[in-house]
Amino acid sequence: MPLGVFKHQMGQDRVALEHTGEAFSMLGEYEYWDYHWLGHTLSGHAYTALGNLDKAQYEYEKALALRSSMMWLRGIYDTLAGLARLSLARGERTQALSHVEEILTHLETGNLDGALEPYRIYLTCYQVLSANQDPRARETLADAYNLLQERAENIANESLRRSFLENVAVNREIISEYEKNSSME
Repeated sequence: MPLGVFKHQMGQDRVALEHTGEAFSMLGEYEYWDYHWLGHTLSGHAYTALGNLDKAQYEYEKALALRSSMMWLRGIYDTLAGLARLSLARGERTQALSHVEEILTHLETGNLDGALEPYRIYLTCYQVLSANQDPRARETLADAYNLLQERAENIANESLRRSFLENVAVNREIISEYEKNSSME
């Protein structure tokens, strides 16, 4: 699965699906629930990016059902953010906002430690809030940018830090949106 996650983060969603499929074939049907959740969430992300929204919906529903049955919330925000992106892709802004509200409620008292892609979750929240013309969008984007910069500051190797900021698509997008919004002030 880690290779599938990496390929997804690099925008290679078809390859990510291939790696996820291979991982599913190696997992026992009733073992390694956490990997099953990851595989379904990752498949949902990839199918959404590829425009196959019905398959994405199916994968996200499987992921949520697994998380609910495990009664373990770590990672559920990745799945909720995926559902928000899916709803946005379908033009269902109100539905997307309901998923984001659940994430934002959690962020009022918690954080995204343990999330697979915390920056993508923040970016999704920003995008959904923007689509709904919600004034919380700018603050959410600033939070994402600041979190990203904090993480980058902890990377001692300059080359790795630059790669983290420039080569990961979601990180690039957060920086671009933040700079664009900052220039409009």
